[in-house]
Amino acid sequence: MAISAAAVRGVTKEDLEDDLAPTAMLDEDGALTLDFGPRKVRVGFDEKLEPYVQIEDGARARAMPPARKGDDEAPVARAKVIWSDVKEDVNVIAARRIRALGQAMVDGRTWSVDRFRTVWLEHRLMKHLGRGVLWTDGTTCFRVAEDGTLSNEDDAEHAIPTDAKTGVAHPLRMPKEEVDRWRTIFADYEIVQPFAQLERRLVDVAA
Repeated sequence: MAISAAAVRGVTKEDLEDDLAPTAMLDEDGALTLDFGPRKVRVGFDEKLEPYVQIEDGARARAMPPARKGDDEAPVARAKVIWSDVKEDVNVIAARRIRALGQAMVDGRTWSVDRFRTVWLEHRLMKHLGRGVLWTDGTTCFRVAEDGTLSNEDDAEHAIPTDAKTGVAHPLRMPKEEVDRWRTIFADYEIVQPFAQLERRLVDVAA
């Protein structure tokens, strides 16, 4: 009988998948810098892990910018290959990790404070997904701000209790007023959720 990699390591399949997300080529901000020779092109990722190019005016472009006069041909060619590979690879990773987040919400899966920080706050790629999710420590719902701090529904900084377990908040387990409040917060900050969490259709089982 084949033994799974998770079993060999003595961890669950979900924990193993948490640890396998790559970070190669990404800096501490979870971004990638491509070399065009005399200039650099910055590549970031949104809350769905869709890559974008940061252009001069601060806007985001979904396509690689064309070469300019003065750019070096060889670096530009390499950058285009890297861009293509990154889009393909991250697209596969995103599909798996977004699906895992949705399942974690349904199953009530939780992470310890240390694991949550490692997997969703400090991981150079997964931190982008973490910003698009509403989390709960069992008592308080919170989001991950752009700077990596945690914010509650009053936009005040939140600290997860050291003994708490953090999971993906399920709107069915929240008062409707709180769900509506968080919908407004995410809309105000123009946060695009990676999966239908706050906007999912809710069924009132008591109806």
